[in-house]
Amino acid sequence: FPVTIDFVSDVSVTHDGVAIDDFRVSDPPPVEAKLAAITAPLTGCGLPNNAQVSIRVKNQGTQSLSNIPVHYRINALAPIAEVMPGPIAPGDSLVYNFSTRANLSVVGTYTLTAYTAVTGDADLSNDTLRSIVNHISLVSSLPYTQNFEANNGGWFSGGSNSSWAWGMPSGVVINTAASGQRAWVTNLGGNYNNDEESYLQLPCFNFSSIQNANISFSIYFDTEDTYDGVNLQYSTNGGASWQVLGAVGSGTNWYSSPSVSSSNGQPVWDGTSSGWLRASHSLSALNNASSVLMRFVFTSDMSVVEEGIGIDSIVIGNTPTNVPDIGVSQLLAPTAPALNQDNNVRVVIDIVTGK
Repeated sequence: FPVTIDFVSDVSVTHDGVAIDDFRVSDPPPVEAKLAAITAPLTGCGLPNNAQVSIRVKNQGTQSLSNIPVHYRINALAPIAEVMPGPIAPGDSLVYNFSTRANLSVVGTYTLTAYTAVTGDADLSNDTLRSIVNHISLVSSLPYTQNFEANNGGWFSGGSNSSWAWGMPSGVVINTAASGQRAWVTNLGGNYNNDEESYLQLPCFNFSSIQNANISFSIYFDTEDTYDGVNLQYSTNGGASWQVLGAVGSGTNWYSSPSVSSSNGQPVWDGTSSGWLRASHSLSALNNASSVLMRFVFTSDMSVVEEGIGIDSIVIGNTPTNVPDIGVSQLLAPTAPALNQDNNVRVVIDIVTGK
C-alpha cells in the first residue's frame, strides 16, 4: 500500500520545518506491552488518603499477555509493585486497579510514575508514564482572602506554554504588587510566551449553603491589544467543562473586550490597564454549588508579546443585601510613587453592590 507524508504551512512565519529519517515498517513483535494511560487519580478537590491508582495496558504484540508486572510510585516514595493477571489479547487493552492505594490527603502537587516490566518486552520506550496530580484545597467558609505575601496561596498554574509565576514582580511595566511585595504574574520579570494557553488555578469552593457571594481582586493587564487576553472561568463538574464568568461590563472593571483572536470568542481583559485595577463580580450563578473550581485563563497568539497579567489581593465573600459596598477602583493621580503635601490625589470610586 502507498505511504505519503504531507507537510502544510500557513501564509506567514516559517521555521526549519520537518526532517524524516530511519523510517521502518515491520511486523509486530511477539511480546510488546505498552502503558497506554494513567486513568486515576486525577487533579481534584479534597483528595483522600486512599486514592485509587489505575492504569491501562495495551498489548501491541502477537502473543497474549498474562501476569504482567506493574508498578507505581508517588514522588520519591518506594515503588508499589503488583501483578496484573490479564490476559490481554493481541491488540486489546485492559484497565488495572492497584490494590495498594495512594495517600494524597495533603494539599499539594504529586508526581505519579507508573510502569510495566514485562520480560522480553520488545519496546521499553513506551513502558513508563508520568502524571501530575494536584490536590486542590477546599474552602467551605467565607470570607476567603489571599494576598500571596506568605506563600503562593496554594494556587498553581498549568496549560500550554505557561508563563505564570508567583513572587515579586520586576518587569518594566508590572513592577510592583497591588499590595505588599508578591503577586501572581505571567513572567515576573519579562514577557509572556507566544502561543500560550495557560491557567492559574484557585482553590476549590463549597457554596452549598452560600447565596450571592462576590469575588473581587486586583488585576494588572498589559497584552497585545485585540490578540491576547485573560478571563475568569468556573466549573461545577470537576473541570469536565468550563464557563466564563460574566461578560464585558457585568461587574466592576469586568473585561475590556468581548473577544480577542486567541480567546475563542470569549470576553477578556486585554490591552493595557495602566496600573492595578480592582475588579469585582457577583457569584450568584454558583449559588448552592458544592464543589466549584475557578481559574484565570490566559491566551496569546503566535507573535508579539508584552508583560501580560498580574493577579493579587483576592477576596471572596458574602454580598450583603441592600447594603452599599463603595470602593476605590482606580488611582488616577499622582502617577509618581512619592507623595507630599502638595499632591492632588484623584481616584475612581465605584458602588460595587447594594443601593
